[in-house]
This record gives sequence, C-alpha cells and structure tokens, in this order.
Amino acid sequence: MVLIPNSNEEKDEIMKQLKDSGAVCVIAGAEQLETVKTAIDEMKLFSQDAIKLITLNMGKVNINSEGTVLFSDMVSDYVNSSELSVLRRKHSNPDDLAFLPYSSGTTGLPKGVMLSNKSVLRNLLQIGISEITPFTETAGQHQEVLPAIIPFYHIYGLTLLMTQSLIFGSKIVTLPKFEPKLLLDTLKFQQCSILYFVPPLLLFLGSNEKVTSDYFKHVHTIVSGAAPMGESDIQRLFDKIPVHNRISYVQGYGLTEASPVVTYPHKGNNNYSTVGSPLPNTMLKVIDVENGKSLGPNQGGEICLKGPQVMLGYLNNITATASVIDKNGWLQTGDLGHYDEKGLFYITERIKELIKVKGFQVPPAELEEVLRSMPGIKDAGVFGMPDKKSGEVPIAFIVKSTKALSASDVKEFMFKKVAPFKQLSDVVFVETIPKSGSGKILRREMLKIYKDSKRN
Repeated sequence: MVLIPNSNEEKDEIMKQLKDSGAVCVIAGAEQLETVKTAIDEMKLFSQDAIKLITLNMGKVNINSEGTVLFSDMVSDYVNSSELSVLRRKHSNPDDLAFLPYSSGTTGLPKGVMLSNKSVLRNLLQIGISEITPFTETAGQHQEVLPAIIPFYHIYGLTLLMTQSLIFGSKIVTLPKFEPKLLLDTLKFQQCSILYFVPPLLLFLGSNEKVTSDYFKHVHTIVSGAAPMGESDIQRLFDKIPVHNRISYVQGYGLTEASPVVTYPHKGNNNYSTVGSPLPNTMLKVIDVENGKSLGPNQGGEICLKGPQVMLGYLNNITATASVIDKNGWLQTGDLGHYDEKGLFYITERIKELIKVKGFQVPPAELEEVLRSMPGIKDAGVFGMPDKKSGEVPIAFIVKSTKALSASDVKEFMFKKVAPFKQLSDVVFVETIPKSGSGKILRREMLKIYKDSKRN
C-alpha cells in the first residue's frame, strides 16, 4: 500500500498522515526532505517504531540522520543483490489496499481514502474502452507523448496520467513545476500529443499572447479535470489556435473516493460544458440536498454514484465513511450538478463552496467564468464572506491584464451579466489567485487573506 502525501504539506500535516496510516517508510525529494525529517524525528515521541526515510537527492545533500538512505545507494552497482533472495513475496488479493491518498472529502479534515487494487484496476479498465480513451498503443514509430505537470501525488496525475500512460507504453515528460517557457518548449519540442491539464493551465494557454498553434501541431486531445472549466474559457484557447478542429477537448469528472473517474465524454463530443456520461457499470443519480429525493433531468442537486471504482472507505474512520456511503452503497460526492435529456452530466460546484446570499445559492465557479470573460481580467477567484444582513456575500480576487481596470468597472460589468443576488460585494486586485497543486482555487485561504487585510 502506498501513502501519497501532498508535497506542499507542512510538518504537522505529514505527522497526522504518518500516525493515521502507520507508514513505515517515506520517500522524499529535495524540496520536502527537511520537513519530512523533522516530522519523522517528532514522531519518535509518540511511537517506538522507526520510520525509514529514502531521499531522492541522489547524493546532492549531506545525509546524517539515522535511518536515512540515499536512493542512489539503493540502485548502485555495488549493492549485493543476492541478499534480496531472503525476502518473502507478499501474497495479495484484489481487495488489498493499493493507494492511500488523503482527501477532505465532502466535509472535515483530510482522511485516508482506501483505494484497493480492484477499484483502481477497474477504473483504469473503465476509461480504457475504445469509445473513451485518447490513447493508441505504442507500435512501430508511433508513441503518445504526455507532459506531466499534474503532480503524481494527486489522484488525477497518479492514475489518468502516470498509470494509464504506462499501460499504453506512452512517453511521459515530467516537469518539476509550472514555468511558462518550459511548458511551451515541452509541448513543441517533445511533440506532445495528449494533454492532461487542470483549468489554470488551460486559462494560461488561452490568455498568454505567446501561445500559438505552433505549440499544438502534434496535440490531438486535451483533457481537463480536477475542477470545473467553463465553455467560454476553453473557447478562448481554441479561438487562438486554428488547428482546434482536429483537437478533441474533453472535461471529465471524478473524485479521489472513486479512484477517481466517474463520468467521461465519448469521442466526437462537441459539447464543451458537459463532463460526459457515466462510465460502464457506474450508476449516477441526482438528489435534492434538503430531502434526499431523486431528481429528474435539468434539476440541480447533489450527485451520488455507485460503481466498482468506489473506495473501500476512510481509513480508521467508520463514522466518516458512513456519512458518505449509505447502506445501499451509494456514495454522496458533495458535488452539485444535473443531467440533461441525453444523460450527459454537468458539474456546478462543491456543496461546501456554495455562497448562500439571502437563502439563494451562488456557485463561485459561475461568477469566476463570467469574470474571466471580461476584457482586462487575466484570472479570478470568488469566495463567500460572512455578512449579518445577507448571510454571505460574494467577494472577488482578480488578477488584471490591463492596469486601467478598476473595481467599479468590474462591478458594472457584472451588473449586466448576473442576477442581483449574485452581485459582487467587493473586488480586490491581487498578483495571483491562491490555488492547490491540482489547480483548485483555495477559497478558505482567500477568505483568510481578505479578513486579515480588513483587520489591518
């Protein structure tokens, strides 16, 4: 079983995961080494079990800690491999844990999501059918090439990007972090053919003036995931690259608790707003968030799913598991959406991210898409601020692309675009929008920044 911590996490967060999972070994790169070492050292105060640390620094850093091993030493030609013969092969079965990513789920603190060998494998088979997969197996002179900028500790990068590429014998070009020139050079000179991206990366490609069709000569498929992507946002990119008529764009939907894919558009789909239809052997329903009753087409509610890719449960947390998986095996996703008469699904927002204005539900993602359509706005993030009169009010953080843009300009634009209860209470101009490694907007962090600025 592999524990998959976020490389951006701090010492206390790593310690919580080590305690909860019972991990016996940690593999860390240069960036996380000191933080992980500190977490392991402090763990000794709570446990007598030693945790081994393997570092991928390849000898670039001085290692003095007891129990720390260099990966370069483990794969050295001088290793006595004959000693490995004493190791006993562990007998496994399909229900054994394969991965243990941590997710906050629909509520609360991060919890260990128990994904079995069976659930992960079945999900890979579900997305590997010919009607869906963008991959062609490696043969002769052909090989798919994928840039890997989505972190592998995220379930999206782990399964769709890395594991699926290995199955088809594809080439993965890893990028340590997002750098505009590095990404564009990789697309062009590595002749990338499939792009598994998140909305912020596609927004960059659509707004950066240096991006031209030259970078997409070999691309045949663009996949967006991890967060909703507005149709107007992807259209902005395709307006810049005339080759888009030969590029398929799909937006899938999934969550860590489902290994992760739940829905995916079939080939030939030209509806950029939909996340597609349920995968084979997967059942979906939309329920009223107040009474739990099933809803019909074009009625918004919480999406629930049932299928072979659903997790075993949350590690060491029966209560949390029971709160999201009912006695009939239906997983409540915490995501709001609906389906149309064709059975295509659409994702609106996370339940916990909805802004409640005088009882009305305001999805931040909807306002963000409208804001990004305004000339002079490069990026936007919206969150709810507690308000005595309205319950909550929408606040927007905005990254400008035009210096002359003012808050009053933005509010006037929104006045013509959205309903009165969706109007912005305040507009704040910032350098960047806080986002996670997978591209999700960190609304709680924006709220904290906003509150701190008001105190000062």
